[in-house]
Amino acid sequence: MQIGQIPIPTVSAISAKLLRDVEPIYALGFDGPVPFEESANPAQLKFTAHLIRDSVYTAPLRTQLEHILSLTDLSECYNRLIPLATSKYHYNGYLSVGEIKPDTPSTPNYQKIEFSATFYDAARYQCAMESAPRVPVNDFSLVLGVGDTHSYIPLPIGAIHDADLTTITRNGKDGTMTLIQGDSTTNLIRFDSPAQEINVGECKVFDTITPNNIIETTWFQTFTPLHTFAGDIVIENSLYRIIVSKSTSSVILYYYLISEYVLMDSLTMGAFTQCTILELTPDNVQLRVNTGEVITLARGKYPEINSSINAILYTIGTMSDASTSSDNFLAHSTTNVYIVSNTHFTITQATKSMGTGRKWFIHTSAAPAPIAAQAMVDSYMERTLVLR
Repeated sequence: MQIGQIPIPTVSAISAKLLRDVEPIYALGFDGPVPFEESANPAQLKFTAHLIRDSVYTAPLRTQLEHILSLTDLSECYNRLIPLATSKYHYNGYLSVGEIKPDTPSTPNYQKIEFSATFYDAARYQCAMESAPRVPVNDFSLVLGVGDTHSYIPLPIGAIHDADLTTITRNGKDGTMTLIQGDSTTNLIRFDSPAQEINVGECKVFDTITPNNIIETTWFQTFTPLHTFAGDIVIENSLYRIIVSKSTSSVILYYYLISEYVLMDSLTMGAFTQCTILELTPDNVQLRVNTGEVITLARGKYPEINSSINAILYTIGTMSDASTSSDNFLAHSTTNVYIVSNTHFTITQATKSMGTGRKWFIHTSAAPAPIAAQAMVDSYMERTLVLR
């Protein structure tokens, strides 16, 4: 069984209890009250599940348990219950997972767990992306909705939305992603998510297990900000990849092209040794290193580094000294790569410095100005469930 991105090896029982608000109506012509269903509350489900380690489910029990426990960290709009077509339990909807109770395992190959959840039927509920976009204070007279400065709200690949909306597309590892233009002060984009939100442009976080490990098949994907990382932290969104290395105090940036992630640059911002995941959802990942810098990668967006203390230093290529003037970006020495900022900044070759402040890194073979204007728009997105 699958809940959102989380696989659960075996579920042996699901019990359901549906609570309804019923009001009596005393109508003429009736001997007694007529019950009227005022509203149908979401069903309360209880699951009995089993973690198994065998030839099919090879992950250790602690790994499987970490995945399941992460369900409580995620909003119900991310916990889509995949229908069990061959079972009598044919629930199609979303789960707000409550307390998870794991038994103490008596063997390293088996553990029983129980958990409860509120079930939101997909026939009555659908996803919506709320957005309150703003353009940060900037030195380039960029205003939301004027010229190329637009807010674009990304949806999972395969999501169904209103056909009358203005859209653009971006291509990445998972395919073609649709983004909805939303320049209003507040936007509510309703959509029906794909049945299975895996490899549909979502943000992912991996632990490389050991520092500098480039063998991707050995990486561990985590879904909780509470994970303790043994190796480097990898963040990706199908368009870009960021590797945060505590052992080298570096941030390595990649863009996706054709069939692989291509190196953009390796940056340093002080000697950080610790990282804290501030947010981890399929729509957004944000982490902070212990020297104060914040790194953000959202679905369909561009890598952002906010360094208010230490200068951002680049290590790849030679770039001539340059300063922004009317444009909010400068060209990187890597072909078709640009550094974007909301404030004037200078590249200094002698020190390989990009200065402090907010920087976005973009790759485009088209004219960079429109992308640079879009990159710095703060969309302030939040996914939720709404009644149909």
